[in-house]
Amino acid sequence: MNTLWMMLLFTLLLRILSHTSFHPRLALLTGTVSRAADDMWHTAILVGLISICFAVIGTWRFGTYRADFVTLKQTMQTQFLMLFGGFQDNWAETIEMIVYTVTYMLVQFILILNFILAIIVEAYMQVRKNIEDNEVEMSFFVDVCWSYGAVVLGFYRGWPRGTRHLQRAMNGYSALSAVGYMELRHTGLFRSGAAISAFLDFYSKYDFMKVPEEAVVEKLSPEEERTIDEVESRIAMLLERAPSTVRGRLLRYGSQSTKSLKQRALAAQVSQSLPSSSRRYLDDDWLS
Repeated sequence: MNTLWMMLLFTLLLRILSHTSFHPRLALLTGTVSRAADDMWHTAILVGLISICFAVIGTWRFGTYRADFVTLKQTMQTQFLMLFGGFQDNWAETIEMIVYTVTYMLVQFILILNFILAIIVEAYMQVRKNIEDNEVEMSFFVDVCWSYGAVVLGFYRGWPRGTRHLQRAMNGYSALSAVGYMELRHTGLFRSGAAISAFLDFYSKYDFMKVPEEAVVEKLSPEEERTIDEVESRIAMLLERAPSTVRGRLLRYGSQSTKSLKQRALAAQVSQSLPSSSRRYLDDDWLS
């Protein structure tokens, strides 16, 4: 019965350790173990093979006159104690025993154990780097306080309950670098316009929620200049046939969310190169 209770307590201990992975800063232990698990597994196979080989050699050579090497099991126990400095009495009484002990310590302690430490340290550094690159996490207590605070504010101001419905609604705007009032209003999950404004005000105070500033294209490359020439020639041909279709042709260079800033700069330069009589067919919104 006591054995069963001990197994249950160890199971609870493992569950507690596994649940610490819910926050990045608390997941150092579980993250390091999970990253190092593959290398540790192969290292364990190597350690097991080497230990068995040393145990066979020690049992065969010293088992006839030493009690600590009399059986294979006893030899394995002796080797385990030797890893932590528990050398047996009279281990230096013969040259063969000295060679066996020194060789075992060189291979198992100096080499293998240092390999294991290197694997753990490398995995820890990777986990640590991921935490530093994570822009959304803060300290554990701050994240807990603001998480519960967001739930209370959401209930009071009419925000969506939970995040699944909002995430599902935002899937249609995955091409946008940021969403604003109109996108949130179209989801139909907020109680009123004031709720949307409060939602945006609450999350805009975080640095990782700020919209990145757009870079300015200072100089075009030769390839981009050739692209502009090609676009200008196509526009000229379209103006001769059907001037009303210019906007439809140039819209792909406009301010669509799926287009880059460099394409928008190309569209602006193309529009400036057109005659004023032709630019009247273009709307202002595609250049905004």
